[in-house]
Amino acid sequence: LSLHDALPIDVLDGLDDDGFGDLLEDDPTLQKNIVVPWDNDYVQRDDGGLHLTLQNALDGTWQSVFEVVVADWQESDALQLTIERVAVDYNCNAVDGVVVVCNANFGDTGWVGINERFGRKGHVRSTVVKMNEYYLRNANSDHRRYIMCHEIGHGE
Repeated sequence: LSLHDALPIDVLDGLDDDGFGDLLEDDPTLQKNIVVPWDNDYVQRDDGGLHLTLQNALDGTWQSVFEVVVADWQESDALQLTIERVAVDYNCNAVDGVVVVCNANFGDTGWVGINERFGRKGHVRSTVVKMNEYYLRNANSDHRRYIMCHEIGHGE
C-alpha cells in the first residue's frame, strides 16, 4: 500500500460542524499575519491586481471543490488566476512561480490543510497547498471547500 492508499475510514465520525474549526487550532502560522511578497520574476502586478497561476495536481475526488474555490477567489477584482491542470501529484512537489494544489494522506499530523511557502531573499518563489486526506477524506464538500479556500489564500 502507498501512503495515499492507506486511508482511514471514519476519521471524521462524530465531528460536527461546530467542532470542525478546532482542527485548525494547532496551525503554526495562525495569527502571525506575516505578508511575504511574491518574487517579481514569477508574478505580474498591474492595474488588474495580482496575477497568479494555480496548478491543479488534485485527484478526481477534489475537482468539484477546486472549481468552486477558484470561482470564489475569482470574484475579487484584485486577483487574476490562471489554472493549469497537471498530473496528479501525491508527493506535492513545489514548482517555481506557481501555487501547486494537491491532496494525499499525510497521516495524523495535526493539520487538515497547509500551505508551504518556498522563497529566496524575502520573496515567495512558490507555494504548495496540501489537503490532508487523513482528516478530509470523508469530510463533506463544505468542509473541504473551507480548508482549501483558506490554504490557497495563504499562497496569494
